[in-house]
Amino acid sequence: MQSPSDLERSARPALSPYEAELQRGRIAFEFPATLEREYRKFHLQRILPRVRGWLWILVALTVATSIYRLGFQDHFGLNFETVLRLGVLQCASVAMLLAAYHPRHEQLYPGTAAVASALYGVALSVLVMQVIMEGGAETLSLLTVHTLATLFLVGLMFVPALIVASLILVAFVAAGFAFELRPTMLAYDTVLVASVIVLGAYIAYGVQEADRRLFLERGALGDLAERDGLTGLRNRRAFDEHLLRVWQQSLRDRSTIAVLLIDLDHFKPYNDLYGHQAGDSCLRYVAQLVQRYARRPLDLAARYGGEEMAIILYQVTPDHARALAEQVRASIEQARIEHRAAPRTGRVTASVGGAWIEASLDRTPDDIMQLADEALYAAKQAGRNAVSFLGPDHSQSFTATMRTLPSD
Repeated sequence: MQSPSDLERSARPALSPYEAELQRGRIAFEFPATLEREYRKFHLQRILPRVRGWLWILVALTVATSIYRLGFQDHFGLNFETVLRLGVLQCASVAMLLAAYHPRHEQLYPGTAAVASALYGVALSVLVMQVIMEGGAETLSLLTVHTLATLFLVGLMFVPALIVASLILVAFVAAGFAFELRPTMLAYDTVLVASVIVLGAYIAYGVQEADRRLFLERGALGDLAERDGLTGLRNRRAFDEHLLRVWQQSLRDRSTIAVLLIDLDHFKPYNDLYGHQAGDSCLRYVAQLVQRYARRPLDLAARYGGEEMAIILYQVTPDHARALAEQVRASIEQARIEHRAAPRTGRVTASVGGAWIEASLDRTPDDIMQLADEALYAAKQAGRNAVSFLGPDHSQSFTATMRTLPSD
């Protein structure tokens, strides 16, 4: 049997993913998968207006470069290779611009930007080397500008941006050998481009580290506003908002929703006997047990009020929801939390009221909460430490009556 002092040592609310990353000290450049996806969405939403502005400038510069080369074709000696390079520049810049405005830009843009930036940089490296051989060494500035844009303005993550920038440098050196540029000039130009990449990468590293820290801090603050400070579960407001979201999702998917209300039996006598600090430890411990049953993305566990907790289950069959409700009740019973003031059981138990419903236009989330509340009342009336489950027409009910347990 677990005493209140045992609970005090073991019951600690879990840190949110944001707080856990912040407590590591050094900000990682690759979060756990779910958090990383959330960060990349956050990052792209923040920089997208700036990225779109830069891409319009890039397309305009590319068009101007093409017109300039084509307009002076007699001087430059236009050939198929030059036209091909100009075409790659134009296609790559337009591809990034279209991806940035696509309705699914969150999925399409990062990959498109990485590939298109690499193609643009390689084509520009060769074109710049060609112009250098024709006596226009000042055009090297175009390559350095694009390299810096890759690191800062295109919106790539730090590692992909660094890979693309390095690829541009390799393409530039390879083009120098292919065009047989003087070794001293090639070495000088290579050092210049490499210096730009190193300096840009150093600054970009710091910028992205600050951006990731900002994401974690905002996430931690937002999470704090949605969590119950005692148990670490979601609070009532977050529960109501999530129920509305999954209800709307259920309307679209024509799927079912289940809600479980979990109420600790005889909890006031527990507080009176052991004290409110022990009661808080008990609530934290039970909350950890309840949280285990809300693991799927659209499931949610919350503290509904006082000693009452709730679980939202999305797209679940009635039989599975009933079985889960019984598992919740049994897990609390089997935790063997000492409660000498509990009649017959001598331990902390819970009554669980469950309801399932298929969302429809003639129903509201209040309907399923009303059903769950009625089911919880039925479980209490059945003697507590019981499960009662109701369907939308009240005809499908299931009640597990209380069992008398040894007090250990």
